[in-house]
Amino acid sequence: MRTRSPVSFRQCRIWFQYLHSPFIAAVCWISWTVIPAAGAPAGISVNHSLTEKLEQNGFKNIAALSTQKATLLTFENVRYRNTIRGLESALLNCISAVPPSTNGITIVVQKYNVPVAGFYSRKMATVKVPSTGRTLIVPKLTVSDNPFPFWKFLRRYESINSSAFKLDVILLPEVRAVLGNYDDPIALQLNIVPELRTLISPGLIFSSSLILPLYNELDDYGDHVRLGPTNLNVLRAFPYNWWLFLSLGSFREERYGVQGMVRKLVAQGKIALDIRSAYSGYSVMDRGVFLYEPLNILTWSLETTLFVDRLQLFLTAGVHQYLYQDRGIRVDVLRFLGQLGLDIWAGNSNDEWNGGLRLYLPLPPSRHSPQRRVRLRIADYFTLGYQGRRETFNGAKLSNSMIMDDIFIRSHPRYLSSTLKPFFAR
Repeated sequence: MRTRSPVSFRQCRIWFQYLHSPFIAAVCWISWTVIPAAGAPAGISVNHSLTEKLEQNGFKNIAALSTQKATLLTFENVRYRNTIRGLESALLNCISAVPPSTNGITIVVQKYNVPVAGFYSRKMATVKVPSTGRTLIVPKLTVSDNPFPFWKFLRRYESINSSAFKLDVILLPEVRAVLGNYDDPIALQLNIVPELRTLISPGLIFSSSLILPLYNELDDYGDHVRLGPTNLNVLRAFPYNWWLFLSLGSFREERYGVQGMVRKLVAQGKIALDIRSAYSGYSVMDRGVFLYEPLNILTWSLETTLFVDRLQLFLTAGVHQYLYQDRGIRVDVLRFLGQLGLDIWAGNSNDEWNGGLRLYLPLPPSRHSPQRRVRLRIADYFTLGYQGRRETFNGAKLSNSMIMDDIFIRSHPRYLSSTLKPFFAR
């Protein structure tokens, strides 16, 4: 077990400036300086009871440290389809395994072994279990503006149940539909898309998919088996809720190249500021032949997103340069109704308006099998979309990586906290 030697007073001042709460800063300063020896009677130590509970429930990359007064916990949910349900399960395990004298809990939620959300308790509640007479500590959590220092500290200790080099084989049903003529009102394309996805190292994800056609009334090449989106993705986190995401490879809508995003969360996650850019070219696989054009298209966007807790609603507005080099504005309203997502959008480009909607439909089961060396599972959700004007080239947007959506929408800290009212201060 690795431990940290006592730090200087100057380092403590820097640590205080880093943290989101003087109380939490004091707890962590004591843990770092006064009781730095792991395993000491009153010192900081690995909470084996908590790590074992989370490991048994299929969580990955677990680290849990406790003193008599504070607990630091980090984990990654790879078991539950619904990320909110995953956080709830981890919290229920946590309250049954922390010392009864605990008055501070900090939790760092991971995705692909990178911190994506942080929560800390300003106050604690106690609940007495009638059947056993035991008193449980229930944290009242708040979204953290800076979980990175806690993550950095927890990484000094070996994590349990690593997710690296575990291969997920993910089966995704794909439905594409276009409004046709009066004698054929809807043209359909149905595919099954198996995807291979693995974590190589923290924040380095490889993904490759194959498109298997079942039924096709659209493009001729849609009758043939072809390579789907295949890319190498990099996710990095920085202090004060900054993230960098890069994706290199082929994407949806017959595009290849590189796309990236810089994100900043402010106001405890209520507001997100995004800068996105991509450099891409056209590509398609037709009957085993890979056809492509040189990289020649630069796209970018500046967006801001407001999350409304009560409605579980993301409101996004931004300015874009699109695939055909037209520029315009776009507004998206994404609302979650339970696990069902509905995205309604509208945009203007070259003085032409367009709009549409997209449904995110959850797929069974609600809990996947434990992640082992190789795991076969169904995708968490699939999408159905409708666009008002399909004949226009204006406002054509490079599709985001599904991994990007998974990280920055379903693991958004305000989304995670929006329905777990018993655990969050209001």
